[in-house]
Amino acid sequence: MLRVTSPAFYDGASIPKKYTCDGENVSPPLTLVNVPEKTQSLAVMMIDQDSSSGHFTHWVLFNLDHAIGHLPERYVPYSGSFGQNDYGHSSYGGPCPNTGKHRYTITVYALDIKLNLSAGANRSSLKSAMTGHILEEAELKGLYQKVKV
Repeated sequence: MLRVTSPAFYDGASIPKKYTCDGENVSPPLTLVNVPEKTQSLAVMMIDQDSSSGHFTHWVLFNLDHAIGHLPERYVPYSGSFGQNDYGHSSYGGPCPNTGKHRYTITVYALDIKLNLSAGANRSSLKSAMTGHILEEAELKGLYQKVKV
């Protein structure tokens, strides 16, 4: 069964400031284990579950090498592409809630195909392209509340 973890924070724990708008705003390191044998590519999304606009997309990656195993901090895809986040950028945009503590979910998808998407595709396009091609998915959840100045 596919699993995603991070050496930076445990599932359900607070996301360290470094990976948010209050810190360096860099992507956290991820470790992937038990990727299904028939996986052709991987996709990653990070969503704010408590955004006032519904679900706010912070990170979109797709067509990652199925054998990657680890995404280092500040990950830049060498075999895949960044999609567009809801900040309007094709990059990682860390948690930055206006008020309160928000829940963030990083989901990794093991896919049976390499997606026919252009770099910069948004979450909606990615979800549509993945339909019927998800072998397994795994989640890592984190919490963050903006630092008050």
